[in-house]
Parts: sequence; C-alpha cells; structure tokens
Amino acid sequence: MTQKKYKHLIVSGTGELSVQPDTAFISLGVMTEGKELEVIQKENASQTNNIIDTLLRLGIPREHIQTEEYLIEPVYEFRDNKQFLLGYRVTHILQVKIKDMTKIGQIIDETVQSGANTVNSIRFTVENAEKYYLQALNLAVQDAHAKALSLTNSYSVRLYPIPLRVEEESYQVYPLSKVTAFAAESTPIQPGMQKIEAKIKVEYFYY
Repeated sequence: MTQKKYKHLIVSGTGELSVQPDTAFISLGVMTEGKELEVIQKENASQTNNIIDTLLRLGIPREHIQTEEYLIEPVYEFRDNKQFLLGYRVTHILQVKIKDMTKIGQIIDETVQSGANTVNSIRFTVENAEKYYLQALNLAVQDAHAKALSLTNSYSVRLYPIPLRVEEESYQVYPLSKVTAFAAESTPIQPGMQKIEAKIKVEYFYY
C-alpha cells in the first residue's frame, strides 16, 4: 500500500460585513476669549453648564458626558517684532456618547443654542463589534476553504479538509466617519455604514 505524501498549501481568506453604527461620540464645547482670565473662566463655566443641562434634558445620561479637553492659553499679538499679551483663551471640550442616533442633529442644534461654539468631531462606531467580527471571521474561513478547493481542483490533487493551522491576520472596522462643521438652520447627520473586516491565513495539507 502506497503511503500518501502530504504537501502544504497556504491561502488567505477575507470576510466582510456592513453594519449600521449604533453609537456616536461628539466632541463639542465652548471657547471664550477676553482680557481678564477670571471673567472668561466664569463665562466659559456658565456656558458649559448650560450645555450639560441641555444634554441631560435631551436624555443623555450624566455618565455619558465627560471633559475631553480643558485649556487656558494666552493670546498674543506681534507688532514691530515685539510680543504683546492681548488676553486669554479658555476652551472646554466635552465628549458626549449618544446611543439614540436619531437625536444627533437635535443635540448639536440645541447645544449650540445653549452656548456651544466649537464642534470638533463626530465619531460613529459599533459598540458590540465583536459579535459582527466573529461573523466576518466565519466568512473568512469559508473564503479560504473555497480558494484552497479551487487551487487543488485545478491541479487535480486532493485537499485534506481540516486545516493544519489558522492564523488571524487583521481585524478592522472602517470607515471612521467625522463631521467638522454644522449647518446654520439644521444639522442633518448621516452615520452611513461601517465595514467590519476579518483576514486570516490558513494552512492545509493536500496530496
């Protein structure tokens, strides 16, 4: 009886899923400028508290509101190669986590009305991306197996169906959507879709 001589075959597999984002993170806040630091600090704090009150009224839990950045900076002017202190700038940026995607535009509009004059970014994500990644991983396994079968059939050899080794190569969630400006009358925000991608490398025996 002739002993089978096994050889190795390595193929890659890719699995992709398109998923609707279910969570948004908005960075917004207040920037105030003036000559007296204490005055603009108080003004900034008052406007920030108004924004927080608005967010709470709109149903955002307090634990989903946190300070992302707080800066106090001197503001200078240069004249005749000399530096003159004009005053100060205070910036307080909040990061707001939003689960109700239908409220994003309303939240931007009403926080602007409450005193927000800076909207840095909006980031969309899928909170429980792991379960979708497992589905994409299963698709990647199927893709790799189909490629291995196609190759071995082309060369009239037989594939041993159980892989010798499976290696995860990458896990990606993209695109990362951002909005850096808003309209004066209303803010239509479109989160779009996010692609969850799994890539693997699989090693098989064939004979």
